[in-house]
Amino acid sequence: MKDIIELKREERGNGDILLELKDVKKNQIIKQYLKSGEEKPHIIYKLDISKKKMVYYIRDRNLPDELKTIFVNGYSKRPDGFKKYGQGFTGGNYLLYVLDEKFKDKISKITISKDDKTKFSKKKDKYEFTINYKDFKLINTNLWNISLERAPRSKNAIINHLHNVLPEYFDEKMLEDGFTYKKGELSKILEKNKILENLDKNDIEAINKFYMEFIHSGQMINDKEKIIQITSNKTEWVKIELEELIKTFEKNMDDCLKNKKKLESFWQTFLKQYIILLTKKYRKIIEKNNIKTGKTKIPDFMLVDIYNYIDIYEIKTPITSVLAKLPDKGRGNYYFSTEISKAISQVENYIYELTINAHAKQNEFRNEYGIDAKIIKPRGYIIAGARSQLKNRKMEDDFRLLNNGLKNVEIIFYDDLLANLKHFLERLGDKSKKE
Repeated sequence: MKDIIELKREERGNGDILLELKDVKKNQIIKQYLKSGEEKPHIIYKLDISKKKMVYYIRDRNLPDELKTIFVNGYSKRPDGFKKYGQGFTGGNYLLYVLDEKFKDKISKITISKDDKTKFSKKKDKYEFTINYKDFKLINTNLWNISLERAPRSKNAIINHLHNVLPEYFDEKMLEDGFTYKKGELSKILEKNKILENLDKNDIEAINKFYMEFIHSGQMINDKEKIIQITSNKTEWVKIELEELIKTFEKNMDDCLKNKKKLESFWQTFLKQYIILLTKKYRKIIEKNNIKTGKTKIPDFMLVDIYNYIDIYEIKTPITSVLAKLPDKGRGNYYFSTEISKAISQVENYIYELTINAHAKQNEFRNEYGIDAKIIKPRGYIIAGARSQLKNRKMEDDFRLLNNGLKNVEIIFYDDLLANLKHFLERLGDKSKKE
């Protein structure tokens, strides 16, 4: 009986051969890699199945010989994290490079252990380094993720250069974003020292933009007891951002009223982004695509206030006619226009359906969005038209009577939203002066 038997042979297209052998006498699995044209194979690892010990041999010319042999304890098969052909760790050999830089030639042995804690043991003038497998795996995974993010950046650098010299062959559309945010990264950055004093203009502008988007997202509120609103912010740049929002709102309104541009879809997107700031009493948006109903028309979105009560919003445009003067032999009264009447009916129908299915809807919001919603007499709001449509006192009075006469619904003019935002900015300015 042969002491060494061949278990598996894998021949690659370039002539290289990967062999898996078994030393029957020693009960060892031996993995070898024979490169084409070479006589002596490289031993990738030797695995003692019964003792659960492995020795992994790294092929890396950048490492000193004493760091190329890795001892692994506690496993009866090769654990994850080691490259198939012996090049080292799947996330790269940076752990070994760091050890080499720190200790130079003073590391005599490296062990990756399933059970032992990560530690250094000094013997005379040498060190033995033991790393727990969980620590090793975490480092390896982080390095692998970094390499995945670095790959698109490297590709983009190549495409950028080739686009400049050969634009007919390499289009800018080939560029990739390549960035995926991973939870916890921002907190790690913010915990570092000396960030504020090293910010440049681009950093500050990016932070300002992100902060406003963060406010609009409604994620600032962590629990019922700890409610953080924009009014608690005392810095000057918040006012600057509000002024920019007011300018953008005014420009969009002006373009819509004068040129009859900006469709409902535009205003739905715009208000979805800023409604939390414009109303200042809500913390979260549930969009149309995420709302399940029966046959009732779906509202544009629902808002969850700081106490988890639900309200409904339907969005029209600033040029939507709110009032109409119908033939009336009496006093020439004004009525809601056909479009607004339809919108009122749609919102009332949804309020009705939401109310009679309150229990099911509350479960849906809890299971799908993590919100303990309260569906108690929800209000409906229709944002439409502009107060400038009210040309005389009679129109103003009739609109007030009609709007106040609605049971569950309220019509809000676009320029009223804008006026409220300006008033809020004024109060914020007054508060800053007092402080």
